[in-house]
Amino acid sequence: MKRFVAYYIMCTSVLGLLSSCNRLQKESIVEFCENTIEIPSDLEVISSGRISKFNLDSLHPYKLIIYHAPNNCLSCKISQLQYNEVIYQLSNRTGKFSVLNIFSPLKDDIDIVRNHIILTQYNFPVYLDVSSNFRKQNQLITDDERFHCFLLDSLNHPIYIGNPMTNAKKRAEFYKILDI
Repeated sequence: MKRFVAYYIMCTSVLGLLSSCNRLQKESIVEFCENTIEIPSDLEVISSGRISKFNLDSLHPYKLIIYHAPNNCLSCKISQLQYNEVIYQLSNRTGKFSVLNIFSPLKDDIDIVRNHIILTQYNFPVYLDVSSNFRKQNQLITDDERFHCFLLDSLNHPIYIGNPMTNAKKRAEFYKILDI
């Protein structure tokens, strides 16, 4: 029954998002949610200035992906990571979802991005797509930044699109999906 309620909430939040969109946006959202997001096992994890190996098994069934594409100003995005600390605290407090802040730099920029993340020494994990596998395996993620933050269910299907910290309505939808 709980699974049905969660599915119902997920569907109504996607439908709510669709009601405020034009036809082309609706088609993009539906297509995006019909796919499975691949999370490669070779991501590099940087936390508190240290690099470690990624362990897929350590993730919660629900995963909030915050994706930073190579065409973004990655140094700007790294500098703004401090604003994501609230979502990491919520994740730690509830234990209901994992946060994956994934940076996918171009090959020539990997060392610069890695060093910048190490020097900032955030006390939460930041993921580096050093082999570009996240980007290659998930080509459905377009340059449209509205699709760069989303929640995945246990089967890695997007069930929520957007940053839950942007406003109270998005946050309430996010909390409802996760039963927080």
